[in-house]
Amino acid sequence: MRSPAPGQPAQEWAEVLRGRGRRLTTQRVRVLEAVADLVHATPEAVAGLADVDLSTVYRTLDLLEGLGLVTHAHLGSGSPSYHLASEQPHLHLVCRGCGHVQEVLPDVVAPLVDRLDAERGFAVDVAHMAVTGWCSGCRSALPDELDESLPPDRSSARAGTATGAAEDPPGTSP
Repeated sequence: MRSPAPGQPAQEWAEVLRGRGRRLTTQRVRVLEAVADLVHATPEAVAGLADVDLSTVYRTLDLLEGLGLVTHAHLGSGSPSYHLASEQPHLHLVCRGCGHVQEVLPDVVAPLVDRLDAERGFAVDVAHMAVTGWCSGCRSALPDELDESLPPDRSSARAGTATGAAEDPPGTSP
């Protein structure tokens, strides 16, 4: 497991915790370091890397999220995935075929977010957002009848990118 650079980020974590009347314990450091080291860190993966009991990892992640040090997203039917809150905001594209997860910037879904706000008064929490579909590799292997069930403006580009598919909400094709 990586060691934080002298004073960074452990010192920042300690300041946040102490500011809320908490201590930066060895277990909390291990959990934070594991979340920082892992991509899409599940509690199970954190427990394994940090060598901390799973129930302690869940309690620690809950505390750290409440303090604004980590955030999570649900990428499927399994455990949530955690990131350091200091990471650049992003949402997740999750392939139903191979399970690959891609991170994209929130501006990709800005038209959808703006439309939901304007039409429904709904404020989207993009940091918790996961969009499921098929990556270009899995999409090219889809049977024609399944690919044809996708929106018409997207099915014609069988190898189209997920980023392009996320730009226009359904029913808004030109």
